[in-house]
Amino acid sequence: MNQEFTIKKVGGADTIGDIFQERRRRDVLSLEDAATKLRIQTKYLKALEQGKYKELPADVYIRGFIKSYAEYLGLDSEAMLKLYKTERNIIENIDKKNNEAGADEVKEFRKFRIVVTPKLAKIALTILIIAGLIFYLWYQISGLSAAPKLLVKEPLSDITIAEDSIIIIGETKAGADVTINGQNVYVDAEGNFKESVALQEGLNNLRIVSSNRLNKENIVERKIMVERAEEVAVISDTDEDSGEDEKPADVIKEIELVVSIKDLATWIHVEEDGKIAYSGTMLPDSEQTFKAKENITLSSGKASSTYVTFNGKEIGALGDNAEVIRDMKFTKEISL
Repeated sequence: MNQEFTIKKVGGADTIGDIFQERRRRDVLSLEDAATKLRIQTKYLKALEQGKYKELPADVYIRGFIKSYAEYLGLDSEAMLKLYKTERNIIENIDKKNNEAGADEVKEFRKFRIVVTPKLAKIALTILIIAGLIFYLWYQISGLSAAPKLLVKEPLSDITIAEDSIIIIGETKAGADVTINGQNVYVDAEGNFKESVALQEGLNNLRIVSSNRLNKENIVERKIMVERAEEVAVISDTDEDSGEDEKPADVIKEIELVVSIKDLATWIHVEEDGKIAYSGTMLPDSEQTFKAKENITLSSGKASSTYVTFNGKEIGALGDNAEVIRDMKFTKEISL
């Protein structure tokens, strides 16, 4: 059972502070005059009158202040010291009860402290793993729900060139698929791609698309104008007089393969006598000519869109379907 102690007035002033203050005012004395006479600081006399013992020095000094102040005011100093002892006991009992109540609150708090056991640690670890998986799934889904980035570094804008091919360089998100006019291009593990594209004379519209597994797309378009310089044949007077039109034997190409693309952009790979002559994407209606002394090897990503003419004779499409043709070899021994 908690018990509170208070000091009450009964029929008049009954605390030391009230008695001192009442007597001083009756005699019309000021604290400053009393402090000067008794050589006690004014703040100590004021604290004594207000019962603020915690603002006073040690108990031995308080007793000295009470005795001196009582004698100065004409009061019984022994009776005032007994009253101080009574008040002091009451205050100490109140402080003790408050401290015990605070200790009980601490004990109650400690009852609810969490004790980490192996079982609790296992549960916490499981919760962390589940939360991590949820976050990972959310991250993956949110990443797929947005179209992958697509940055075409070369060419940076629409351009006009004289060459019949161009190198497309770009960057996308790792794992995304990239196509140029519908033809897949290789993307490395960091999302970089580089593709050679054969062009036709005139305007070429390139449509570069990056897509993810949810078919979210990012599209960049480039317009490439091909304006080839006219070839001017220069015939020397010596050649005109001799009537010899033949080129030196060491530059004559024995076989010739003309590759043209219809309908769909197609990836092709061509080697002349074992050396790579071209590897990249050819756009619809584009055409390239390849020459070699011994053999020409052709690979195509779409057989039905790849048409060839060998040594001036039209062969047509490499196949009826959009199948992949690998390492089709044309040699000078082939008679068509």
